[in-house]
Amino acid sequence: MKKKLFTIVSLFIMSLISANLYAQESMSRAGFQIGGYLPLGDWSDNVSAGIGGSALYNYKITSKISLTGAIGYYNFPAKNELADDAVADSKGSYSYTVVPVLAGLRIIIGPDDQAFQPYVSCELGFFLASGDYKMKTAAGSVVTVNAEPPSPFGFAPAVGFKLRLGLDVDLDVNAKFAIAKELNHLGLNVGVMFRI
Repeated sequence: MKKKLFTIVSLFIMSLISANLYAQESMSRAGFQIGGYLPLGDWSDNVSAGIGGSALYNYKITSKISLTGAIGYYNFPAKNELADDAVADSKGSYSYTVVPVLAGLRIIIGPDDQAFQPYVSCELGFFLASGDYKMKTAAGSVVTVNAEPPSPFGFAPAVGFKLRLGLDVDLDVNAKFAIAKELNHLGLNVGVMFRI
């Protein structure tokens, strides 16, 4: 009886110790990125490269696979500003704002115990867009109207790396190709992730 009780108590203590050690390695990270975004396709005729940022969240499922979530805000200014001497009904200027709301998976390539960890990821979600079109009227005044761009569903594969800067902080760098109908763009991002 004492042997069984000793075994049960030993297993219980070992499970408490291992649970405590496991709890110290947080499964969640949150952070932010800033980046530059190059519009691709037809809309690149009207807008130039944009800038923006994203709030990020990662939840580690296994040592190499994480669930990801991101909400961003990207601004794409007009490629050709409306000239002061523009005539009525001439081509105006477009500007767009894109808010991606994405979720996906990130997979670490190579050993997960190294400071430098390359990864691939893919996220799905909506690219909520708003836009303005500035034009000159026949009366000679300049007006801005809502361009009503689409807000398509899309996906965004990425390749990047994270570099452990400390116990609780990672540098996160990636190139992300967003495929979202009329709003395709390539983003180069750099940011930090904090253990929470």
